Amino acid sequence: AREGDGFEVIVWSLSGERAHLSFDAGATVGDLAREAVRRLRVRGGLLHLSGLGGPFGPLDARQPLLQAAAAAGLLPDVASRNPIAGRGARAPVAHVAAVSAREGDGFEVIVWSLSGERAHLSFDAGATVGDLAREAVRRLRVRGGLLHLSGLGGPFGPLDARQPLLQAAAAAGLLPDVASRNPIAGRGARAPVAHVAAVSAREGDGF
Repeated sequence: AREGDGFEVIVWSLSGERAHLSFDAGATVGDLAREAVRRLRVRGGLLHLSGLGGPFGPLDARQPLLQAAAAAGLLPDVASRNPIAGRGARAPVAHVAAVSAREGDGFEVIVWSLSGERAHLSFDAGATVGDLAREAVRRLRVRGGLLHLSGLGGPFGPLDARQPLLQAAAAAGLLPDVASRNPIAGRGARAPVAHVAAVSAREGDGF
């Protein structure tokens, strides 16, 4: 993974030539092949791909590269185990319509598909964008297991799955002021700790 919504691929030829390639999350197997031909200076302009599952033929060029890499076990868990589609990948859209606090330390999210199917999802405060995507896939019965998220800011790709959902919702203006305007992290969220060591009265009406 690289910073942002992309990733790096290392390829080498049987002659030992090596290249580091950069792609956006929506890249395809064909994009990889074209860049490998160019960077490895392949004579004739044709090559076979190994190490990425497969076998791949000319008709597989549009397969999303992230999906192929995940299936081959080459991606970090954050990308390979979540259903957020990369930019440019063909996948249904789940629209986040509303976010509201629930009793306790959690919140509710309303999502719907472009076909009009609607679902109310419940999460703890430490939930991530990947948790939302997984639950939306399950509740909206998304075929193929991949979707794009809309209405939550973004864009989000496979490598954004660990982003705290509350932060994303707050940035998109979907949270009540009490949640969106204060910096207290929810339980389970990764954040630094500020320890309150002492409290004392001061002159007047403060402390």
